[in-house]
Amino acid sequence: MNIEVEPKLSLSGASGASGSTGFSKARRLRKRHEFLRVQRYGVRAHTRHFVVVALAVSQERAQSRRGGRFGVAISRRAGNAVVRNRLRRLLKEIFRRLPEAPTDIVVIAKDSAGRIAKGKLHDLAAEILPGIRSASQRAARA
Repeated sequence: MNIEVEPKLSLSGASGASGSTGFSKARRLRKRHEFLRVQRYGVRAHTRHFVVVALAVSQERAQSRRGGRFGVAISRRAGNAVVRNRLRRLLKEIFRRLPEAPTDIVVIAKDSAGRIAKGKLHDLAAEILPGIRSASQRAARA
C-alpha cells in the first residue's frame, strides 16, 4: 500500500480542486460497536502521540461500500474541546487524502497529543502515516 500525503495540510476550505473532497458518513466509524470491533480484532501500531488500530474488512463488506472507514478517539485528558477538535479535524483531513483501502482505522490519541505545539500540527502527517501504513499492511496479512 503506497501512501503519500502532502507534507503541509490546510484546513482552510472544505472544497478543493477535486470534486468530492468531503468526509462522508460512509467513510466514518460512527457507532460504539464499530469502534470496539476494530479495537478488539485490529492490529495496533504505536507512535509518539497516537495508537493506530487497523482492521481489514472482509471482501463482501468491502464490495458493499467504497474503501475503509475512519474513527478518532480523543479523551478529555488530551486537552480542552478546542484542542481535541483541532486534532480531530487534522486527523480526518489526513485520512481523507489517503487512497481508499478496505481497512477500518481507529486513531486513539494519547494524553501527550494535546501538547503538540500548534505550529507543529502539520508534522502530524509525518508521525501518523507510518503508523497507519504499518497497521494497515499487518491487518491485510492477518
